[in-house]
Amino acid sequence: MRAWETLPRVHKLILFIHERFRDAPFEGSQLYNEFLNSCSARRDVLRQSMEELKKKGFVVTIQKISHRRRFYKTTPKLIERAISIKEELDGAHVATIPKKTLQLRGYLRSLKGGGAHLNIFSKALSDVAKEREIRCQIFRHENSFIVRGSQVGPRRAYAGECDIDLSLPMRLLYSWEAAALMGGKLLPVKVYIIPEDWGLEKWELFTESKEAQTLVKELSEYLEINVLPSHNYNVNKWRFDIETDDFVVEVTAYKPRRQGGPHSSQASVVRSKVLDALLYSLETNKNSIVILSSAWAEKGYMHDLKLMTEKHGCHIIFVDFDDVGWPRKVVDQILKITKCPGSAVSPLL
Repeated sequence: MRAWETLPRVHKLILFIHERFRDAPFEGSQLYNEFLNSCSARRDVLRQSMEELKKKGFVVTIQKISHRRRFYKTTPKLIERAISIKEELDGAHVATIPKKTLQLRGYLRSLKGGGAHLNIFSKALSDVAKEREIRCQIFRHENSFIVRGSQVGPRRAYAGECDIDLSLPMRLLYSWEAAALMGGKLLPVKVYIIPEDWGLEKWELFTESKEAQTLVKELSEYLEINVLPSHNYNVNKWRFDIETDDFVVEVTAYKPRRQGGPHSSQASVVRSKVLDALLYSLETNKNSIVILSSAWAEKGYMHDLKLMTEKHGCHIIFVDFDDVGWPRKVVDQILKITKCPGSAVSPLL
């Protein structure tokens, strides 16, 4: 029904006639009354649509009783077009999200000349689209979009600085979305992609920092990472480098100055990250993990903070980022904290 909302009126009329009357003759007034009950339209506009169907050979007049009473019959051409429209709709709206997807953030916008566009925030996808032409297929799943990259898709991905831009077929929009876009609004949406479609691994889309990307690569051997976090405070309440269903991780490679005290600017930045993680754990009753440079371990006030926050599910891990084996060591600690299977089991295939 939602797919029906934004179909062109002529397409709605074709589907309605096909579903309601099939091969049976029908009277014009009967069609008008029943169709107007399911689709808001003026009677004169509906008559124009019927004239268009007659000109294209979709329906023929079989009997004219009076100026107001006529009987029509569908032609094989209308049946073929109705089946084609239905296949397009069924193919564009999917019931489930494919496996191995990564959730990204995007928004819908309208164009001055008409139509709609979907922008997807991702520096990694932007880089791919700059290197080679990417064609896409766009599907709808409830209130989100699924974008499949391919060589033969109907929509080209145009690269922005940190996003990609795709034209969007109007049949994928709900009526309230189309109305909002016509009013000049931007609509935030969830977007799902399959990284393999773009020649990428999931961890390669984590471009916020090289440390977070390295950790995601190692952690993905044991856990499914399905969301690319947004780093826009105006959109999300929380901001973390890695998000899972059960815990979040923040990674910062900041190092303290030798003479920096607990009230220095760098200490304030680090403690604000810990505070965000602590508030997340208190509100959600889930674990949060903050990865800090081992240089902070030399600060007594950071040890006090670590002991205090651990009581509430917020865990601080000190690590030497110059050690090539640091990702493995951190993952071992994360798996122990979250009680997930780790080094004692084989990685996910």
